[in-house]
Amino acid sequence: MVDVVGRGMPKARVNFIRLASAVERAEPPTEEESEAHAQGEQMEPPPLEQYWRRLEAYAVRMRELLDEIRVNDPRVAEEYGRTLSIAASKADGARKAWQQ
Repeated sequence: MVDVVGRGMPKARVNFIRLASAVERAEPPTEEESEAHAQGEQMEPPPLEQYWRRLEAYAVRMRELLDEIRVNDPRVAEEYGRTLSIAASKADGARKAWQQ
């Protein structure tokens, strides 16, 4: 995981770190949440779909921020790239679980 947020840190790095933290804390929906959705009205997508779409959106935004970080602070880009890879992998795993 990338470093913690510090004073004077560029905005792209701060936002990247916050998104990486959100991905790390994200938990898939529980069985109870999925069952409650299946029994209720279907106004919203299933919880597992919401979960993977949220992770995917985080990864897309992290990719955009990484491009900005590469331009402004290339020395940290490699570490941030590894973090993005982990986030994208988690999103992909959630998508595959939803598709099954």
